[in-house]
Amino acid sequence: MLKYSIKPSSKISNFYYDKEHDLLSIFLKNNIQPTTTDEPFDDIYFFINETKNIITSIEIWHFSKRNINVLKKKIPINFDFSTVLA
Repeated sequence: MLKYSIKPSSKISNFYYDKEHDLLSIFLKNNIQPTTTDEPFDDIYFFINETKNIITSIEIWHFSKRNINVLKKKIPINFDFSTVLA
């Protein structure tokens, strides 16, 4: 269970996949600035606003090597990970 949440009204504002570094960055549209970073799973980083206890963005390192079904269970957002490498 994660100790941080995603604001219910948050939607994905943008995402960026850096193929050279195999890094997926997902930005949430919640108008909240991050204050810290947490690594709840190996090479998966949550940028968090500690005051509001809200995830503001997510980075997934080594994205192409990951199992998409596992990612869906670990990351509490409505995002179609299969579209990134398509």
